[in-house]
Amino acid sequence: MASLFNMPPVPKVNINISGLYDTIPQPEILSPYSRRICSLVSQGYTSQEIATKLDSNSAAIDVMVSRAMQKVGVKTRAGLAVWYLVATVITSS
Repeated sequence: MASLFNMPPVPKVNINISGLYDTIPQPEILSPYSRRICSLVSQGYTSQEIATKLDSNSAAIDVMVSRAMQKVGVKTRAGLAVWYLVATVITSS
């Protein structure tokens, strides 16, 4: 069993993101309310917590999250969070 300290260094990976702006669905495809929900999902809030913050119910939030996931082409809440963070960073720069 190899010791943690005797492991070879992790190789560096260069990622080219040129053109990424054209391939990621832009935040504007969602309503401002849906974008707010995505923002809260990306911060780790549960549907119940989001519902409380937005004076809604968790079932409605679950539906909004599912529809947002379909629109941006992801399958999980984590994927939605990553999409939101990447899309907002790209569009704000």
